[in-house]
Amino acid sequence: MSRLRKFLALPSSERTLLLKAAGREAWISAGLRLLPFSYWRLRMNDSAPAFAAEKTTHPVPADRIAWAVTAAARYVPGATCLVQAMVARDLLRSAGYPARICLGVDTRSEDRFQAHAWVECEGRVLLGGTEAGYAPLPVIGVR
Repeated sequence: MSRLRKFLALPSSERTLLLKAAGREAWISAGLRLLPFSYWRLRMNDSAPAFAAEKTTHPVPADRIAWAVTAAARYVPGATCLVQAMVARDLLRSAGYPARICLGVDTRSEDRFQAHAWVECEGRVLLGGTEAGYAPLPVIGVR
C-alpha cells in the first residue's frame, strides 16, 4: 500500500494531527536556524505557553500525539530530537497534558559531545525514549 493510501486510510482526526505535527516540525526546524537562541530559550521553558492558544482536555490520547510527531518527522528535513520534543510538548500541552522537555548529554562517550532531547508526560517518557545513558541537564532558566 502506498504512503498516500495509508495516509488517506487514517481517520480524519489522525490525518489532521499528522499534518499539524509536520507543519510545526517544519516551522521549528527552520526557526532554529533563523531565529536567535533567546527566542528558543523562552519557548523551551516549562512555563512557556503552548503553541495553540486554546486548551482542551485530552481530546487525543498522548500516545497518538507521540505517534504523529514521530511519523511526521520521517518526512520533515531537520526534524531532530529537539524539534520533535518541542512539537510534542506543544501539542501535548495544548491538549491539556502536563508535558516537559528534557535535555541530556551522553555520559558513555568520552571522545565526543552528544546530546538528546525527550519528552516526559504524566511521569513517563513519551517521546525520545533513548534517554538511558544521558545525564539530564539543568532546566534552562529564563530572565
